[in-house]
Amino acid sequence: MKSTILRISSFLFFSLSINAQSSYFNIIESEKFVDNYRNTSVNAVHTTDNNTTLVARTAKRKLIFEAYDEQAKNIFNVFTDS
Repeated sequence: MKSTILRISSFLFFSLSINAQSSYFNIIESEKFVDNYRNTSVNAVHTTDNNTTLVARTAKRKLIFEAYDEQAKNIFNVFTDS
């Protein structure tokens, strides 16, 4: 009985792992990112329908909003002092 359960669970494990390997990602290398602010934390990230990525983050005393296009190039950057 134990060996049957072990065989069934092994079969399910390996068959599910084979199906999981069929997905892929399109990975592109972006330009080197130079961050002018130290000790930042990302508060929110949103990607729009036209593949623009919006990032809201905080630094020591600043609130920073940035937008990046689909090639990860910075297209908008504004910060406020808090």
